[in-house]
This record gives sequence, structure tokens and C-alpha cells, in this order.
Amino acid sequence: MQYTVRAFVEGRDAPLDDICRAFCSMERTAYNLLRAGMNAGAIKAILRERYSIKNARWIQSSINQAKAVMNSQEEGIKYRIEQCEEKVRNTKEKMKRLSNTLKIEGCITKIQRLEKRVKELKEQLREKSYPSAVFGSKKLFLQMVKDMIP
Repeated sequence: MQYTVRAFVEGRDAPLDDICRAFCSMERTAYNLLRAGMNAGAIKAILRERYSIKNARWIQSSINQAKAVMNSQEEGIKYRIEQCEEKVRNTKEKMKRLSNTLKIEGCITKIQRLEKRVKELKEQLREKSYPSAVFGSKKLFLQMVKDMIP
């Protein structure tokens, strides 16, 4: 479990902010390199060169946190697959009780949509093509969402 403590060190805020910024940036870079399929050894070398950090513990911590984000996303995809499959089962049970053809057609459409979504999620899980993650502030998240929506 990870805890975040918000604190101020009087007179030394700027160096502390720079260190925090560099670590978050290292974590983001490690995540993107892991998504590209690179191994941890190559990532360490890239991070050490790019950020001029000599502390191996920081580098390893950023890689470990990036791996944890990937594992979390994998678990999230598995959870969404379970939810969609459960909705398909519930909709099929509901269809057995219906007599209105219009409602039955609506259920069939819903089942087709959910089965398509399950197929897409299983493909993501198989290919390990996790969605991009935001390492940073709410401002960055909103900017990413804005860029993704046409």
C-alpha cells in the first residue's frame, strides 16, 4: 500500500518539487516503455540516461509502480469482462419472461452489444494492449480526455 503525505519543507520547496516531478516523469516513461514491450534492464538504462539519476532505488521504484499500474489495469479489464458476461446472462433470463416482441428485439440488441464488448476486452487482455494511464494531476487527465474525444 502506498501513502502520500502532502508537506512543505520551508526554504527548500523548489528542489523537492523538482525531485517529485522527475519521479512522476520516470514512472510515466517506464509505463510507456513497459507497454512497448521492453524489459526492466533496458528501461533502467534508458531512465538513468534520460533523467541523469544515479539512485538505482528510485529507478527501480518507478519501474515497480509502473508494473503495478499495468497489473491494476489488467485486473480492471478482467472485472469488466465478468460484468458484461453477467449482464448477458441476466438479459437472456429476462428474455425468457418477455412476451412483447419489441422488448425481445431490444434485449437481443443489448446482448449483441455486450458480446461485442466482451470480445473487445478479451482481445485487449490477450494482446496486453492496456489503455493509456494518467500519471499526474486532474488537469492532465481532463486534457487527455479532451484530446481523446473528437
